[in-house]
Amino acid sequence: MMWKAGALMMAVVVVVVACTSTPTPTLSTVPATLAPLQPSPEPSSSPAPETPPATPAAEASAASVAFWTAERGIVVGAAADGTGEVWLTADGGQTWSAHEPALPALWFVTTVGASDAWALTACDHSGLPTGCTVWASHDAGATWAKVGEGRFSGMSFTDARHGWAVSADGALAAGPTSSGVFRTSDGGQTWSALAGSPCATIGWPVAVSFVSSTHGWIGCRGEEGAGQGEKGVVETSDDGRSWSTRSAARFDGSQVGTIAGSDYLIGLSMRASGVGIAWEGRGGTMRSVDGGRTWLPIPPGGTDAGPIPYGAWAATDHDWFVVMWDGNLQATTLWASHDAGKEWRSVSAVPPAQ
Repeated sequence: MMWKAGALMMAVVVVVVACTSTPTPTLSTVPATLAPLQPSPEPSSSPAPETPPATPAAEASAASVAFWTAERGIVVGAAADGTGEVWLTADGGQTWSAHEPALPALWFVTTVGASDAWALTACDHSGLPTGCTVWASHDAGATWAKVGEGRFSGMSFTDARHGWAVSADGALAAGPTSSGVFRTSDGGQTWSALAGSPCATIGWPVAVSFVSSTHGWIGCRGEEGAGQGEKGVVETSDDGRSWSTRSAARFDGSQVGTIAGSDYLIGLSMRASGVGIAWEGRGGTMRSVDGGRTWLPIPPGGTDAGPIPYGAWAATDHDWFVVMWDGNLQATTLWASHDAGKEWRSVSAVPPAQ
């Protein structure tokens, strides 16, 4: 469940457009296309800047999604005045109720169990080790309390106390003395760095998804250029003591498993069965059914022209959700699949149209 500054910080930018209302998306169904991946073009020697997503023309902006069950879920983002906002659903995203918990703008959320959730506030990603805070809710998003600090791009919890996080500072946080991976055993109050980066042969960690106290995956991201990016997924079954590279695409041509070199990996949501969804900064969404070794492109993601996914969540082995900006509809919409990503349909606008 994770992303890099630049492309996805736009998800919490608030733009008020006079005399413009947010249209309700028309329900539509998109079948997945699981065609073999085509070879990626050679990378440019001069990396091109990542294309930011279109700015939503709405009074509030959604940034991240998570679910406790296939029916009960949460989306976080920012209100029109730049403060944090939470939207909750009890019917699989068909309807949403808004909550304003007096938090700063929010840009990531994760859930576990029946009612536990953690959220990250937005920060400027200037390289300074300040500006991001960790908030927790233990009543399904109704009330929140600040629990700690952390410049993280993503988190994943396995119970109310134990969780993992990856740094928001990318390559700056993954070097000889820093792994860019952190863990907590007190619900996010304090974090300790993992010794040695699991992404050392690929780049740096950008996303994390754990399904038990010992079993999890980390999404890795490396050098980028002209729409191409080094990327991969690593897995541990022993609480992070050792990691295996499940898939990797590198600019030197070396490849592990099947994963395309196009687009920039930013987020990951896995299930204990080995099925999962990943999303990317230029619009791509991918699906794996073999523990992250093989990734194939699927809807509802598109290209950097849109739609742009802001976050995704595999609530069960079959019930998956994606929140994305759709320029055609001029709205941030929730898409749902109930067959593990094979077919998708738009469910609702988030936040709902006024």
